[in-house]
Amino acid sequence: MESRVREKSRVTKDDIKQGLRELGLRLGALVVVHSSLSAFGYVEGGADAVIDALLETVGEKGTVIMPSHTDLDGRDFESYDPNTTPVRKNIGLIPETFWRRPDVIRAKSPPRHPWAAKGPLARGLITWNENHPLEAGGYADMLTVVADLDGYVLLLGCRNGNNSSIHSAEAAAYNEVEGATMGRAEFLRSSPKRPEDFDQLDEPLLEAGVMRISRIGDAEIRLMRSRGLFSVVKRVYETKYRDADFTPFGEVPGPASLAAKYDSVIKELKALKHASRTVT
Repeated sequence: MESRVREKSRVTKDDIKQGLRELGLRLGALVVVHSSLSAFGYVEGGADAVIDALLETVGEKGTVIMPSHTDLDGRDFESYDPNTTPVRKNIGLIPETFWRRPDVIRAKSPPRHPWAAKGPLARGLITWNENHPLEAGGYADMLTVVADLDGYVLLLGCRNGNNSSIHSAEAAAYNEVEGATMGRAEFLRSSPKRPEDFDQLDEPLLEAGVMRISRIGDAEIRLMRSRGLFSVVKRVYETKYRDADFTPFGEVPGPASLAAKYDSVIKELKALKHASRTVT
């Protein structure tokens, strides 16, 4: 008996908007988005339709952030041009289309891991991304700012294995629990020598009520509060990984100065967020 090939779902911009609203994404939201266009099935209007759906869902007072990471390495960092350098293929067509829009701000640095954003908080977030010291890893980085501004993480057709905020949550968990000022501490592994295993967070995130899962077309969609994600990662570290064999990165340069700058940018962006919501 011949097996039948299942036809791909056909998805419109309105389908995506409805799915996002049902999942809990609202006007004015600050959201970090990771995505896979092909996961939806067939999207009428392609990547632009997904981007338009996102922007219309959060509205003019909301801010959307996407990775625009590149294939560059230390040998060719000087060739990075935020106006022309494409994203890595595994980042996807949606972010590649997003950063090329004229009203989207793309970071001028770092060359390998720039982010792109649109909305009232975009400039401040991208500036912090550009100025954050690389040696600090995920410690007090832009994704930590998103958590402290009560933002969201949205995974469109991909899983937590693609969730960059978990790197930052690991750094925050290690430093908060241990009272340290180290860089990234990537402890979420199946064993000390195995690759990162971020998908293991699905169960604790769901149990804590932090993450909701739905579907739009063929794509599985995850939406979570970033601050809730950080709290769950901290709890997982305390209960499962504190005695595990892993090596945190080196010490954060100038931790007191960095903390003061971080507090300043948080204060500024909170005021801007409040102002954008109260303007009529």
